[in-house]
Amino acid sequence: MPASRPERALDLFITNVEYTVQESGPFDTYRSAFGINGCLPRVPVIRAYGATRHGQRCCLHVHNVFPYLYVEYHGSLEPTNGTCQMRGFADPDVVLDYIDELGHAVQTAIAASLRLPPTRKHFLAAIHLCKGTPFYGYHVRPAYYLKISYVDPAIRHRLRALLEQGHVLNTVFQPYEAHVQYHLQWMMDYNVYGCDWMHVESVSYRSSADKAVPQDSYCAVEADTWAHSIKNRRYIHASEPGGSQPSLNVQEDLVVPSLRALWSQDRERRAYWDLGPTPPSAMDERECRGRLQAADMQWDVSPRLNAAWHERVGRAYRDHHDVAIHELDKYVLAAYQTVELFHENGYDHVGWEDESGRSAKMFDYAQSQTRSVMGTTRATPIPEPTLPPSFSSHETSDIVPSTFPNESPIPVPVSQTDRLPQRSPAPPLALVALAAPPMQLPTCMPSSLYTYKVPPPTQVQLEDSWSQFQQPRVLYETCHYSSTADVPRQAHEYGGQVKTLPSTGLDGLDGFRGSTSSRVARGLSQIRYWQWAHAPPSQVDVQAWLTMQDTKEQGDEQKRHYKRQARNADLLAERAKRADQAVSWQHEPSLSDPSRRSCDGRSPPLEKKHLSTLCMDLLVCTRGDLGPDSMRDPISAVVYTWMDEAQSDVDFKHAEHGMHHNSDADGHACDWQQEAGHASRSGIILVRDSGLPIKLGLREPITVVDSEVALFHKLVDLVRMWDPDILAGYDVARTSWGFLVRRASAVPALDMDIVYELGRMRTQSAVGAMTDWSASTTSSLRICGRHVLNVWRLMRTHIALTQYTLEHVVMNVLHKRTPVYSCATLTEWLRSYRAADVARALRYALRRVRFCVALLDKTEMITRTAEFARMYGVDFFSVLSRGSQFRVESVLLRITKPRSYVLPSPNRAQVAQQNAPECLPLVLEPCSGMYRGPVVVLDFQSLYPTMMMAYNLCYSTCVGRVTPFKGSYKLGFTQHAELPPRTAAAPVASPATAWQQQSQEQQQQDTNVYILPNGLAFVRPHIREGILPRMLHEVLSARIMTKHTLKRLPKEAGHVPQRRLQAQQLALKLLANVTYGYCGATASGRMPCVEIADAIVQSARETLEKAMALIEQTPEWGADIVYGDTDSIFVHLPGQSKDDAFRIGHEIAERITAMNPAPVRLNFEKVYLPCMLVAKKRYAGYRFDTKEQARATLDVKGLEMIRRDGHVALQRMQETCLRILFETHDMTAMKRYCQRQWAKLYTNDVLPLYLLMSKEVRMGTYASGASMPPGAAVAMQRMRHDPAYMPHAAERVPYLIQHGAPSAKLQDLALSPHELLRVWPLALHMEYYVRRTILPALDRLLGLVGVNVYAWLEDMPKQVGRPRRPLLCLPPTRPNAPTLLQTLAHTCLVCGNPGTSQAHPFCIDCLRNPETSMQRITSAQHAAETQQLGLHHICTTCAQEMERPPCEAIDCAVLYKRISNDRLVQHLHALPGDLERDLEQTRPGSDAWTW
Repeated sequence: MPASRPERALDLFITNVEYTVQESGPFDTYRSAFGINGCLPRVPVIRAYGATRHGQRCCLHVHNVFPYLYVEYHGSLEPTNGTCQMRGFADPDVVLDYIDELGHAVQTAIAASLRLPPTRKHFLAAIHLCKGTPFYGYHVRPAYYLKISYVDPAIRHRLRALLEQGHVLNTVFQPYEAHVQYHLQWMMDYNVYGCDWMHVESVSYRSSADKAVPQDSYCAVEADTWAHSIKNRRYIHASEPGGSQPSLNVQEDLVVPSLRALWSQDRERRAYWDLGPTPPSAMDERECRGRLQAADMQWDVSPRLNAAWHERVGRAYRDHHDVAIHELDKYVLAAYQTVELFHENGYDHVGWEDESGRSAKMFDYAQSQTRSVMGTTRATPIPEPTLPPSFSSHETSDIVPSTFPNESPIPVPVSQTDRLPQRSPAPPLALVALAAPPMQLPTCMPSSLYTYKVPPPTQVQLEDSWSQFQQPRVLYETCHYSSTADVPRQAHEYGGQVKTLPSTGLDGLDGFRGSTSSRVARGLSQIRYWQWAHAPPSQVDVQAWLTMQDTKEQGDEQKRHYKRQARNADLLAERAKRADQAVSWQHEPSLSDPSRRSCDGRSPPLEKKHLSTLCMDLLVCTRGDLGPDSMRDPISAVVYTWMDEAQSDVDFKHAEHGMHHNSDADGHACDWQQEAGHASRSGIILVRDSGLPIKLGLREPITVVDSEVALFHKLVDLVRMWDPDILAGYDVARTSWGFLVRRASAVPALDMDIVYELGRMRTQSAVGAMTDWSASTTSSLRICGRHVLNVWRLMRTHIALTQYTLEHVVMNVLHKRTPVYSCATLTEWLRSYRAADVARALRYALRRVRFCVALLDKTEMITRTAEFARMYGVDFFSVLSRGSQFRVESVLLRITKPRSYVLPSPNRAQVAQQNAPECLPLVLEPCSGMYRGPVVVLDFQSLYPTMMMAYNLCYSTCVGRVTPFKGSYKLGFTQHAELPPRTAAAPVASPATAWQQQSQEQQQQDTNVYILPNGLAFVRPHIREGILPRMLHEVLSARIMTKHTLKRLPKEAGHVPQRRLQAQQLALKLLANVTYGYCGATASGRMPCVEIADAIVQSARETLEKAMALIEQTPEWGADIVYGDTDSIFVHLPGQSKDDAFRIGHEIAERITAMNPAPVRLNFEKVYLPCMLVAKKRYAGYRFDTKEQARATLDVKGLEMIRRDGHVALQRMQETCLRILFETHDMTAMKRYCQRQWAKLYTNDVLPLYLLMSKEVRMGTYASGASMPPGAAVAMQRMRHDPAYMPHAAERVPYLIQHGAPSAKLQDLALSPHELLRVWPLALHMEYYVRRTILPALDRLLGLVGVNVYAWLEDMPKQVGRPRRPLLCLPPTRPNAPTLLQTLAHTCLVCGNPGTSQAHPFCIDCLRNPETSMQRITSAQHAAETQQLGLHHICTTCAQEMERPPCEAIDCAVLYKRISNDRLVQHLHALPGDLERDLEQTRPGSDAWTW
């Protein structure tokens, strides 16, 4: 350690992690046996970027950390001769000789693959012997491994391939943990998390004056440290994988490290806000009481599998021989302990020494090299590999034998229907009458005559008697026609069924005398169903209700009074505090810090993320209407917004009132803005041309430079001054950082690498290769030490929209309108000498960059990603760039490493050699149709995770197949047939005793394993608790806790804690849902096992089948299963009311929950009334979540109205038809509505915006010569005009279908919306829209109720021409344009009567009455100009300008109305002149009616 540098502790909030391979320095203290005299020429160094407690940006260099992988060691621990043992110590020469030869063989193979000379062979750092338990399958005892630590993380895939292909020692090795990245290994070994604090015991700071170790970064603080100085590792407690009974209280012993801080923060939050105790978890003792045990579950194939398991166990135990553990095994370090060997005096912490002087150092190759001549190679032959040692009897002391030897191996469970109270049916009315007491008649009657009094039945008795007569409790209205004229003459056949709908119209009834009010008739036709009404309340009930209401109103008024007093007191205290206290940007400690203090008297301090973002957008002067070209077009201005979350969270209440702080390092007057969730500042860098005005009247600071090169230098200075963690832009490749990088490479006068200059290091780091997946999810640009976020990609990944232009995303997410200007308009403004024009261009760019920041804040993208990184234990960038398997594996490795589990790294060939999946989820074909009665939806809560928890399903607990498959016990990509250990038995005395001992052993094995229905056996938790079940248990319990806190958190806590709690529960939800996918991923699996995935799926499938069988076999419910999908059940209750549906639904959920082991739970989700099932994954219904809900909400799944591949007209028509169907059941009203909408379409009375369609385009993937999709054809046409508009991968391109020849291809009829704006009004292909898009979607719904929508279209009156709408027939905008005017008959431009020609557009009546015609023209002109003024006001308000903006927002309805109105006004202005011209040319004829 250099003595000249100060040493002190450092807390670093990690925002980014990278690595570099550099020359060995004074901080690289590890002595390697594979180096030169113990020193390695080059070593890897971790670079951790982040912020200190005071908010300073810091770069920390972590030394003595090496990447590694494991290979199995099958050799012996015996020494070469007995002389060493006679001297009292052991010298395992066999192990060291093998390590020596393996190390030289590996280095030679790597050098040969890189085509390097044999002298450059310093690729390895160390090889250590260790022991660990294989995680893939159940193993009783650990195995021996060689941990190979290498120098360069970039050779990870190369080293793995060399070992797998047999290029090392002519032996094929199976690598372990070779798929884990270097920085992730460091984070897991040292308990370091992304976007969280790393506590370092001592660091050595760098300074610019130090020439030995100079500063290498542009951060404010730069320091070096050693791996052993990281205190986070000391919080991990290593343990051995053994038998343990799972704890019911999840807070007692957490195995997921990231959840410990979460529970600690929740306890403090609950204590501060008085939120009450934590809700019980899924495995709570109260939840498990009265539930079926997992051992008592009987599957359909349990008898056969149990017999096969007994046979296998007996055969295996007869052939079994125990293998003793070598005496030197206790000196072999566990895999997790080998991390300490790279620390200073590492053996003093993990390697103990006994009385004879033996310790773990005897297996260390570096220690042996210090006692021998460096570079010599031993010639001892390598022993033949042997099979891995099996289990021994002395390791089974924790196995508890069965205390009931005569008990059945798998007891039969008692029927759960006997445990629940049964509802007794109501007695028949006749029995009630017979049971009534007799009543004596008056004395005037004969005494010999008696009769029985029959009391009237009660309401409950009457309602319960309907089932005795097979009558429904509720009569729901059927689908019908309210007009008899609309009933089709022939029945409609759909799906093999013939249906005829009745008519309820009065016009179809015979004549009768009397009169009925039309209002009464209309009310009767709108009744949806009939049911018995409840009795009116009595006087006592009304008085009690009034008394309760008065008491409640008094209590509410008193509560409101107290709240007003508290609010006023808080407001006065806050004002006094802001007046006395200046704004401070100091960071407060996190909730987990014991030294934290409250910021004020009301709210606890908030935990800062210390993530700053610099969002940037460019203004480029282009050539005409072409897009920006980085090779030709210079950058005219850079507009940026800097956002820092750490400075905003000092007090969230300040964000509500706003803050301004005027200061700038350059002396400019700037504007700090404290918005909701972040503090931001905007600015402009402008290139000044000759004669360009400077004073533009903008509030933002403007930095003027004289050239484009100076603009680059100024931007680099800003990035280094603020040192942001994130560089963001909406479209990075076209208008932000990507275009900036390409333009910098095209400027010859710029002598610098802009990517290198924008980074944080003076020397380049190894940021890793960008994969196709990373480029398609984040950004293809990588900058050292900073994250580059492409907001367009993030919006596309997390939000489902039809288009992803900035204005469309802003409209749907922020609910704001923003104008869109073309490149030609912006170029004209930037080159203008008017200051107002330049200011308009800069203001437009400022709005775009601020909207980009607002989108990040609104979608909580940065906060959510930071919480995900903290929950999963990965860095910030890996959350965005890696998939779900990476997240599961990160959490899994943090649990397995302290327990010395070793995970395999299968290659693609091994993954492909797995067996095909045998089990499929249960997805029933729905009983398609319209259900007028209630449909109850029941859903198993986290079915797959609860299956894994209930039956202890995990890699480490899987014993293997009960019966061999194709002659082998194949498990995933390996062969595994190891059985759980047996209890040590007494010596056999007689055959009877032997038989009894064998019977006891079989019963013990039955109590030691779960046998799943796919024939896979897993040990029970008392043998070994699975890692995955324990992880899921803690994750789901933490999510329940987080959601409970989020629901009860008061409003005074602010929106920032709510956002973070929401992000935390979402992270936990995703982790639980994708755990099954980690086991079952076959194509891209990192560690898949098809058999375990089949066990999960099949157990869930049979659980669902048993639940459905119980529902249908219970007559008191009268339920029918109409649909089932993986974990949900749709139950139809015909003839039941909504209240009965809620009651029966809860009864079903409770009954099925009780018949399954904890934590399997069936939840009552919702009630559909009515409901329509169309196909798998496609249904709709009116949803009721609670019994008290008065108005239902429309819930739709999978239909066109919520899909993105349709258009707005289709979505709105389908939604309206569904609402008419569910609310009125009147097909006549639906027919009238559809025909009205089709008439509007055929007459072009619909804006093109509502017919716009957009689909994803992937250029370069379409076959040459084949027909392209319409979106791709439109993109190709635009690319021919301008290559800059090439769409991104999977970008959604909007298009329209224009009218054309019947034989024309669809790709030839596709039209871009921008092209439509230039030639509109244009005749669109309405026949395609109606018959190809709208009618099929409606027919899939209405065909189920017996309606033929195609017949409705044929019944429409045909439109011969455009309806008589005078003064709206505009002339064509270009020659030969297929406009509506050319296709329909010529009509008069004033009155709309036919009979005119193109040369004479006015009829004879209008020419003979010029005064009336002129008055009609001027009136229409005045109305059009009034509408034009209103549209002008809307556009100027949207653009926040005084002049009319030349907007081109294709998703704005005002744009289409404005263009149509402008052309109408222009046309009306020319009509008076045309009328006068026709009057002069036309002479009055001899007409008798002319006067």
